[in-house]
Amino acid sequence: MVLTPEVNDLINKILLAILTGILGYVLPMAYKIFKVWAEAKIAKARAEISAIADQEERARAEAKLRLVEFSFERLDHIVNNTVDQVSQEFTKQSGLTDDEKRQRLKTAFARVKRQVPDDLRETLGSVVKDLDKYFVTKIEAARFKQKRAGAANESAADRLRFEKQVESSRIKQDEEKCH
Repeated sequence: MVLTPEVNDLINKILLAILTGILGYVLPMAYKIFKVWAEAKIAKARAEISAIADQEERARAEAKLRLVEFSFERLDHIVNNTVDQVSQEFTKQSGLTDDEKRQRLKTAFARVKRQVPDDLRETLGSVVKDLDKYFVTKIEAARFKQKRAGAANESAADRLRFEKQVESSRIKQDEEKCH
């Protein structure tokens, strides 16, 4: 059986839609799983710290835990700012080719790596085994949140435009009744 170019193109589009749907579900879910894991690890560390009898040792352990928490927050800010920056530099926001998506990811990844200082990298490295994979996951999750927020803003804007159209049509109807 020989596939025509149209059928082949249709199959490719179907596979791409399926893959996009799966990734759109898997990436945020992977991020949530990691976040829950990290929170559980922090809760366990807090429990272990509270069991330490020596005050000085407990204070050192609490300081280290606060440093780890702060490091993750700091990385969140770096990633979110970088994703926003890359998004603003590339004007095209929808209908991206795979090469364009890869280029944006590479750009964001390189910038995040450049912006993360050595002390932050060292602290995060004590918790996360593969920082590069973690950076990519954080970038993709931030981009997904950004796209979802953009879609929500677009739907809100569409709703406002619709409401304005309805209101203007009511005004026209009222004016016609008066004349």
